[in-house]
Amino acid sequence: MSPILLALVAANMLPFAQQSAALSPTTQARAISSDVRLVVRKSSADADAAPPGMVHIPGGRVVMGTEESLVKDLGSNNPQIMTLIAAELPRHEEEVESFYIDRTEVTNRQWKAFLDSTDREPGEELAKYYWVNGEIPDGQEDFPVSLVSFPDVQQFLQWSGKRLPNEAEWTRAARGDDDDRIYPWGPRWDRKKLRSADGAENKPAKVGSYPEGASPFGVLDMVGNVMEWVDSPFDPFEGFKPYNHRIGRKDIPLSPNFSRTNRILKGGSFLDTREGARIDGRRGVDPRDAYEVLGFRCARSMGNGVEAVMHAYDRLLPPRIRRNQLDMSDVFAKEITHYDPATDTIRGYQYLAFAPPAAQRLPNLARIRKDARENQLVLGMLTTSEPLIVEPTGLPPGEYLVTWKTEGESKEYRDKKRARKKDRSRKDDDKETPPAGSAADSSAAAGASSPWPGVNVNDIRDDVDYPQERNVYIFYNVNDAAVGWLISEPVTDEKREPIKATEANNGTEWTIEFSLNTGNREDPRFVIPLKLHGEGLGG
Repeated sequence: MSPILLALVAANMLPFAQQSAALSPTTQARAISSDVRLVVRKSSADADAAPPGMVHIPGGRVVMGTEESLVKDLGSNNPQIMTLIAAELPRHEEEVESFYIDRTEVTNRQWKAFLDSTDREPGEELAKYYWVNGEIPDGQEDFPVSLVSFPDVQQFLQWSGKRLPNEAEWTRAARGDDDDRIYPWGPRWDRKKLRSADGAENKPAKVGSYPEGASPFGVLDMVGNVMEWVDSPFDPFEGFKPYNHRIGRKDIPLSPNFSRTNRILKGGSFLDTREGARIDGRRGVDPRDAYEVLGFRCARSMGNGVEAVMHAYDRLLPPRIRRNQLDMSDVFAKEITHYDPATDTIRGYQYLAFAPPAAQRLPNLARIRKDARENQLVLGMLTTSEPLIVEPTGLPPGEYLVTWKTEGESKEYRDKKRARKKDRSRKDDDKETPPAGSAADSSAAAGASSPWPGVNVNDIRDDVDYPQERNVYIFYNVNDAAVGWLISEPVTDEKREPIKATEANNGTEWTIEFSLNTGNREDPRFVIPLKLHGEGLGG
């Protein structure tokens, strides 16, 4: 990258800044034409073949960063540029697990499919500086999309069932096992193998235009064309020390303005020279900004459902469970990607995924039943693109924390009863009825099958401590409000088995079975029956 452009990026002064537009996570895709094929994945065993348009990157060691001895030369002895190069110190190794990555950067055509599917308009800068009247310029359908901010990209990732690669993954996809590769094709600069400032064109190129510049794994355009967002904060590498630049008899320490709120860009762009279009170049940019020289490509984990669960977690942020308490090695997911091979684009993504808690030390099942009367037991996180049929009114597509509550009165409810009895101003202080101001407490309102007899089912949104006659699963939404329930299936102690699910009626009915790993010889086995509204997830 040219020194001038580097300085502008570092200062966040490029003119194309963009604020993200909101997109509801429950936005439904439009009807999808019959020319697409369904790419169906519903178990980890299906994860061997790379998804359409993606490349499998085997796990292994990757070398990252730059040698201190090269900072002065790469920075042309310019303290400002050398400070940016210093962000690559020290050179080190990291381990990367197997994953998938897009063969090319995401194109204008793919971005347009996303916008059309979600009834979303192009961002202000994209429409103003690039797309005319919300349409892709003629002949640029397969150019990399740019002028999209990090929040915009996150909405696309949720819609497509993918994620961004982190910095180590991106570097491994570009470098492979060869430590000496400065560029994806090798150690020496070759301007004919990428779109850069060393060529005649001062603009991006159609993705895949430089096949000779592919990485060892066949990934294209990893340097040049447009820079790419990765899902890593702009932190220093472990062991970082400021670079001491000697001027005369003085050493001037050079240290970049690291910031965890900024995200990293990789790969350089069509405005870069050999110094900026290296594998190890890294720049930190405010995620709210969008640049003409900045695009992205997607990644995906080997295990099915991982991205759906992680996107759901980021939106749900359940207070009862932390991310490291989910068992991401034992996730159930049914995923359907609507893929158009003629245009190499995704047209939609449907899913049902459930992740139970990670292994935890719990007592035996009898004690668990007793404890779950007082404190609901967290069973995991459910996320789906399809509406759910649950009591009392059904649930829209979204993400939900699922808990288990056992029959009987909890201590909290008994305390509430005692408090009401002490309230002399209350006329019916000794009756076991909901507090004043709540919904009517009629059996007819509750429904004959309600586990809360005499209580309107809508009251569980505010207070789930009413005594119940049956065990129930309770669903909590992003506001940590109880919004639905199901009668619990019998829970038994069994030898621990992996999570499994069975479907019926063309994917409209599902039964998810999973064990809570309590460390005992036998573990509680839960069975959650689910019904999906509409056409379901058959196939």
